[in-house]
Amino acid sequence: MLHPTNRVDLGEFSTCRSVLLLLTAIVMVYANSLDCGWHYDDYHNIVDNPFIKIESLEWDALGKVVTQGDQRPGRIARPLAYLSFALNHLHGGLAVQGYHLVNLWIHFLTSVVVLLLIQAILRLPQLATVYGPRAGHIALLAAFFWALHPLNVTAVTYIVQRMASMAALFYLLAMLCYVKGRMRRSVSWRMTLFALCGVFGLAGLATKENAAMLPITLIALELFFLQPADAELPL
Repeated sequence: MLHPTNRVDLGEFSTCRSVLLLLTAIVMVYANSLDCGWHYDDYHNIVDNPFIKIESLEWDALGKVVTQGDQRPGRIARPLAYLSFALNHLHGGLAVQGYHLVNLWIHFLTSVVVLLLIQAILRLPQLATVYGPRAGHIALLAAFFWALHPLNVTAVTYIVQRMASMAALFYLLAMLCYVKGRMRRSVSWRMTLFALCGVFGLAGLATKENAAMLPITLIALELFFLQPADAELPL
C-alpha cells in the first residue's frame, strides 16, 4: 500500500554539477548566434570607433580607450566596456565570433553568480530552516530562468549590449560579496568582502551607469533578508 507524502527527496545537488548544467544549457541555446553580424549601435561604438582599434597593450593606447572610447570630448563613460571591445579588436579585429564568445562567457558567469547569490540568501539564518535543504535546487531553477529567459537574448547576441551584461555581472558580484561579508564573523574576512563589494560596484558603474542603483539594492537586502526576523524596520 502506498503512503501519501508531501515531500519529494531530490537529493543533494552539488554546485559544480549545477554550473555544468548551466554551461551546457547556455551553449545549446546560444551556439547558433556566434556568426550574428553587426547591428545599430554596434557601428558607432565598435566598428566605426577609432579609439578601440588598438594595436598593442601600451599604456598610451589603453589610456585613449579609457578616456576617449565614448567619443564625446571631456566625458569619460563606460571605460571598462570600451576596454573589453578594444581587447577583442586587438585579438581578432572585427571578426564577430570573438565578440560573441566573450558575451556568451559573461552571460555564463553572470548565471553562475545568480546561482551562488540565491543559494547564499536562502541559507541565511532567517531562511535556512525552511529553504536551506533545497537551496541548491531553488537556486539552480532560478539561475536557469535567468540564463535562458528571452529578456536576456539581446544582451547576449547584440554585441554592444555587453555593456548591460557586464554591468549585471559586477552588480551581482557586489551583492554576493555583501551577503557573504555580512555572514562572516571574522573581521578581516568581512572587511575584505565589503571592499570587494565596493570594487565590483565601481566596476559596474564604469561599465554602465545603471549600476548606480547598487546602494539601494544593498539597503533592500539588509532590510528584508539580513535583519533579524523580529527587528523593527525604520519608517
